[in-house]
Amino acid sequence: MQYAQLRAFHAVALHGGFSKAAEALRLTQPAISDQVRRLEQEFGVSLFDRRPRSVEPTAIGRRLLAATRRFFDAEQEARDILTAARSLSAGSLTMYTDAPYLAMRLIAEFRNRHPGIEIKVLTGNAEHCLESVLDFRADVAISAATRQDARLTSLPLHREPLAAVMVPDHPLALAESIRLAELIREPLIFREPLSVTRRLFEDDLARRGISCVPAMEVESREALVEAVSSGLGIGVMAPSELGSDRRLVSVPISDARSVMTDSLVKLADRPPSTIIDAVFDVAAELTAAGE
Repeated sequence: MQYAQLRAFHAVALHGGFSKAAEALRLTQPAISDQVRRLEQEFGVSLFDRRPRSVEPTAIGRRLLAATRRFFDAEQEARDILTAARSLSAGSLTMYTDAPYLAMRLIAEFRNRHPGIEIKVLTGNAEHCLESVLDFRADVAISAATRQDARLTSLPLHREPLAAVMVPDHPLALAESIRLAELIREPLIFREPLSVTRRLFEDDLARRGISCVPAMEVESREALVEAVSSGLGIGVMAPSELGSDRRLVSVPISDARSVMTDSLVKLADRPPSTIIDAVFDVAAELTAAGE
């Protein structure tokens, strides 16, 4: 049994004749007749009662027609799904991010252009975001992780030096900048060991030959902001991560050299995806516009 045979049978049954079926499928009548005849011969059945001016499905033909209706309806549904995805009028996208402030800016512009795409945004630390792409839990990720991996393709979105963040009434809050040696005299709140922010800050300290024991360690950006806002110490982060939170101010670290780079990441060898390509196109435009 071949696809062409089922298609020929289905057209004849729907249109009530071989000539009309041939016209609908843009084939010759002999070609349609031959496909139906081969199907009948293969299974030793008669699918149509052939009459001078019309044909009618036999009992087995009617049962087969019910099955081919479901088959070709499903085929059309699959075609509609794929066509909609290609035109970006439907589909879904899962993103993991360690920088929600960047993700929402990107998602907002993407949604303006493609409102039919269902989007799920999940958060995690930088390494977790990369792993979510590698194990297919996410289509794309925004991550500040710096490790090189040939399995991934990335597009840099934002670069920013780290700064000290503190409450506005802190004695250092009005300083134009602060040096690392001054900073470590204050109670410092560090992110967790896998945090890119922490690694970059410790690299700067190591370059200056400075050792530091944090007064407190927290596991997320949100926890860091809350701890600093509560007056528990000074934190280090990219200033843009504060967003519109007026409870804190940022002060540049004059002798720090590390720069936080957040990138949009996808699998390098993932099958082509119109949706993922569109996300990267929007990201590239936003990044270019911001330069």
